[in-house]
Amino acid sequence: ILGFFKRELKMPGCAAINCSNSATKGFLMKHFPKDKVHFGEAMWEKTREDGSRRLKNDAVPTIFSFTKEKNKKKTPCA
Repeated sequence: ILGFFKRELKMPGCAAINCSNSATKGFLMKHFPKDKVHFGEAMWEKTREDGSRRLKNDAVPTIFSFTKEKNKKKTPCA
C-alpha cells in the first residue's frame, strides 16, 4: 500500500550560493555536490585502479568567492 504513495523527489537545482546548475541544464543533482564543477583538483584523492575518484574527507567547494570579514570593534567615543 505504501508503494502507491511513494514518489521520487527531485532537487530542482543546486542550493549552493552563486550556483545556477540544475537538472534542466544537464547536471545530475545530488544531496551534496560531488563533481569537478564544485571541487578543484586539490580536493580529490588520487585516481583509483578502477578509474574512480573520491573527494578528500576535508574537501571544500572551491567555486565560490567567499570572503571572511573580520569583526571590527568600534572604539568607544571619548
